[in-house]
This record gives sequence, C-alpha cells and structure tokens, in this order.
Amino acid sequence: MIGFRSGDPSVQTLIHERVASARAGANPTVIGRLRSGWVVLGDSQHLRGYCLLLPDPVVPSVNHLRGSERAIFLADMVAVGDALLAVTDAIRTNYEILGNSDPALHAHIFPRYTTEPEPYRSGPVWNYERGLRASVPFDAERDHALMREIFEALGGIGIEEPGPIVDV
Repeated sequence: MIGFRSGDPSVQTLIHERVASARAGANPTVIGRLRSGWVVLGDSQHLRGYCLLLPDPVVPSVNHLRGSERAIFLADMVAVGDALLAVTDAIRTNYEILGNSDPALHAHIFPRYTTEPEPYRSGPVWNYERGLRASVPFDAERDHALMREIFEALGGIGIEEPGPIVDV
C-alpha cells in the first residue's frame, strides 16, 4: 500500500497507481474501459465477481464530477452491477463509494449470494472478518473466464477497449 497523508492532495493514492497501470496496459485486474473509467476485478474474490470502477481521470470524490460526468460514472457503476447479475448467480448487487482512506473516487461493486453465511448475508461486506475477505485473492488464470464474461456483458454500454488479459 502506498503512503498517504490526509489533506495533502499532491500525494498519489493506490487508485492513481491502478489507473496509471490500466492506461499502460499493465494492470492484470482490468476488465475494460468504460465511458467514465476502468472496471477492474477486485484484489479479493471472496465474493466472486467483486469489481471496482476507477474514474479516469481520477478525482477526489463523486462531488467533484459535474453534470454528465457524474451521471455517466453512476450509470457505468450500475451497468457493472447489471453485468454481474447477468453472469453470476448473485441475487443482488451492493454499491459503495466510501472515500474514507484515499482522496480518490472509486466505487466498490459487490455481487451478493444466497450461499453467504447468514450472519453476513444481509449486512455490508465489510462485516466479514478481514482474513475471510482476503481468503480468495485475485488470480489472473482462474478469473480470466469471469472477466471475459463481464466484459462481454458490458459490451452494449460503450466499453472502449478490453483489459490487458481480455483478448477480444
């Protein structure tokens, strides 16, 4: 994790790093580029299909987007949720824009499943113990097929280019 000093906008965040590596074709979690930014598979796949939407360019918060930029980011976020519902057996999608740690907008998109343990099924994903949330790390080989399915499901909303491991 990269260093961060709250209140110092010149400090680059992990989100900035992930967007830069996506632009360079060096981020293996990239599913593709949407109108507002990059959709990536999460570092943890404890909940299969967990994605993030990273805006490009990076802005501090959703409140820094204006007019159509804001509408496009939020529409892209929901489209990723629609794609997850189409390609997984999720029963719903949770969306979170937190902005607690890094002053860089990013949206968490969590598919939720009936197979989740009862104490966690109806609460926020962050209720899972940290070790359990990290128990299934992203694996480019294992997750390739899922990334392709998500990419294809998103094809109708303006994906501009595939991610580095999705060969369309």
